[in-house]
Amino acid sequence: MIQLTIGDVRSEVAQATRQIHDALHRDPLLSCLMHADLTQAAYQSALGVFAQFYGAIETARNAVNLFPEFHLKAECVALQQDVCLVSPPEPRFALQGRQALLGALYVAHGAAFGRNSMRTNVITALPNASHHFLRCPAPAHRWRALISTLEQVGHGPRARQRIIDGAQQAFSFVADISKSEQLDCACEGLQRGQ
Repeated sequence: MIQLTIGDVRSEVAQATRQIHDALHRDPLLSCLMHADLTQAAYQSALGVFAQFYGAIETARNAVNLFPEFHLKAECVALQQDVCLVSPPEPRFALQGRQALLGALYVAHGAAFGRNSMRTNVITALPNASHHFLRCPAPAHRWRALISTLEQVGHGPRARQRIIDGAQQAFSFVADISKSEQLDCACEGLQRGQ
């Protein structure tokens, strides 16, 4: 029998997803949120990525009615207030099972740490922009509860692997949305002759 200590599952998920997570920090669109020369257009495009991601994860969570305590409603509402989209696309995000959903929720809620680190830069660069998402509260007790649930649900090797798969799928989903958004921006620039 394997003896796990608190934090083992979280550490394993973090280690298994480190490469794709770090790649998102270098993503051309998402990393612009940390630059002093951030433009309103780039900010809106990055928010569009987050809106699609959070909306899809919350839709997937709601569809199976699991983990209501880890809902993403506040983030989705904040993004709707910030993003200038007439009708945002609704990408599908299909997960296989409870553990995979928990892995995806780990990514979505963990992104609050990144949101906190970019908040000051964005507000400084674009003081007149809407900042509801960046100011969306991320209660520490909710993060602690999610990590506790992660440790409980991921006690066995198969469950842990499913959590890792869900987290990797969520990170990949963000990367795919960002690439699509970047292509859309490039096409719009070409259409305007830029």
